[in-house]
Parts: sequence; C-alpha cells; structure tokens
Amino acid sequence: MEKGIVHERFMQFYELLHTEIDAASIYDKIMKIISQSNRFHLVVSDCWAQASDRASIMSGKGIGVQKLLREKANNPCIFVHCYAYRLNLVLSEAATEVSCENFLSICSTRQWYF
Repeated sequence: MEKGIVHERFMQFYELLHTEIDAASIYDKIMKIISQSNRFHLVVSDCWAQASDRASIMSGKGIGVQKLLREKANNPCIFVHCYAYRLNLVLSEAATEVSCENFLSICSTRQWYF
C-alpha cells in the first residue's frame, strides 16, 4: 500500500495437476508466481489480506493456503471471501428464479448497483 492506496492485482492462471490439489502445492505455486520480482515487485510481508472462493483448501485455518500465507507474511493477513465469486453465486441463484429475459432486463436496470 502506497499513500493509503490498496493495490489489487490479478496475477495469473496456473493449471494444477490432479496430484497438486492440496494446500501445500497450491501455496508453492502462489509463492513461485509471487517470487517473479521482475513482474510483481511484491513483498509477502506487505500482504495484509487474501481472497478466494472459501474452498477448504484455500480458506482452512488449520491446514489451508491462508494459514501458510499468514505464516510466510508473519502478519494477520486476513481472509476475505472473494467478492467476484460471491457476486457470481448471487447472479447464478437469481437466474434460476426468473426467466432469462426478465433476468437480463433486471440486470441491465441494476448495473449501477454493482
């Protein structure tokens, strides 16, 4: 954070093999991406929050990626449920409750809300 401005960045997609679906492997991939200093100039101890879809591998307090990132950052590094994912859940549920035409009409008139 510079001068009180929060910087949020998408880093990259990374394909995981079926043998890499665990907190330690995901954490290793994240650290590999973060360590690309020529791309991100990111110091892990400066990270004060993390967000994901609340899958237990990501959000688990005891063995999840959030715990490993907190330990590496050596700070509270709070966990937040990803707002893009939450919005997707809401829109998906809303789409099942009304017809497609009505849903798109409602969304177009409510775009200022988001």
